[in-house]
Amino acid sequence: MMRSRQRLSTTGTAMTLLLGLTVAAPSAAADIEQTERLTYSAMLGGLHVADLMVTLIQSEAGYSSGLEIVSRGVVRWVQDFRADINGVGGFALAPLPNGAEALQPMPVSFQREWTGGEFASAMAMMFDPDTREAIVSERLYNPLTGEDLSRDDMPWNEDERRENRKPVPEELRRNVLDPMGAFISARRQIMAQGGATGSTKSFRVPIYDGQRRYDIVGKTGPVRSTAINGKETAVVPVSLKLEPVFGFNSRSSERMDDVDSRLYFSADGRFIPLQATMVSNMFAIVINLQSDCGLNPAPCETFGQEPTP
Repeated sequence: MMRSRQRLSTTGTAMTLLLGLTVAAPSAAADIEQTERLTYSAMLGGLHVADLMVTLIQSEAGYSSGLEIVSRGVVRWVQDFRADINGVGGFALAPLPNGAEALQPMPVSFQREWTGGEFASAMAMMFDPDTREAIVSERLYNPLTGEDLSRDDMPWNEDERRENRKPVPEELRRNVLDPMGAFISARRQIMAQGGATGSTKSFRVPIYDGQRRYDIVGKTGPVRSTAINGKETAVVPVSLKLEPVFGFNSRSSERMDDVDSRLYFSADGRFIPLQATMVSNMFAIVINLQSDCGLNPAPCETFGQEPTP
C-alpha cells in the first residue's frame, strides 16, 4: 500500500510537470487570446491509472489555468486519488535568450490540493508583487479524521527525514515560477521563436514547487510522424530535463537524471500537445490526448465521475 501511494504521488507529480505545458497553446506568439479545455488519459506500464483535464483562460490581461487528476483502473482499486491544481497571473514583456521579447507569465497565486486515502494536502503559494518572492503555506491532514499531519507522517518522506532536508532559501524563491506558470513560460518561449517552423528552439525556466527548487530545460526536434492512439500524426517533439537546484538528495537527483521526458505537439497552427511520455528504469508513463472539449464538451462536463459500465 505504501509503495502504491509513493508511486501514485510520483505519477501525479510527473503529470503536473508534463501536462502543465498544455495550458498555453496560442496559434501565434502575438496572439495570446485563448480558451482551452482538454482531457487526457494516463497509462503506467500499460495500465490505465488516471484521467486528467486541463483548462485555460488566457488574454493580454492575464491567465488562469487548471489541472485536475483522478485515479482510474487498478490504482483506483487501491486508492481514490484526486488532485486539483490552479494558477493565476498576468503577463509582462521579457527578453528571451535570443534577444527577442515575448509576453511571459507573472504568477500571482498557485494552489494545489490532493487527497489519497488517509493523506491529503492543501497548499497555497503567493508571489510578492515587489520582491517576486514565492511564499508558501501548506496544511497536511488526514481527510478521514480531519487530524493535522506533518511531513514526518508521510511514509514516502523517509529520505527527507533521514537527511533532515532544509527549506529552500529566500533568495532561491525570488523570480521563480510555479509549475503551471513555468510551463506557460516554456510554451510561450517556443512559440515566440517560431513554434513548429525553423530551427531548434530551446528554453530554460526556474521553478519552485513549494518544497524544491529546480530548472526545467528543453529543446524542440524536427517535425516527424509518429503513431498516437493508433493513428500516424505529424508532430513536433520537445525533450525535457529537470535540473536540481536545491532540496534534492543524491538519490532523488539520480532519479531525476534517469528520467527521459518528451512531449509531442501537433505540427500545425494550433500546436497542442498530443502525447507526453516519461520513462525511467522505475516506470513508464504515457499520457494521450483524449478529448478536445471545444469540439465536444461532454467529456469535460462529466470529468471525474465514475465511468459508465
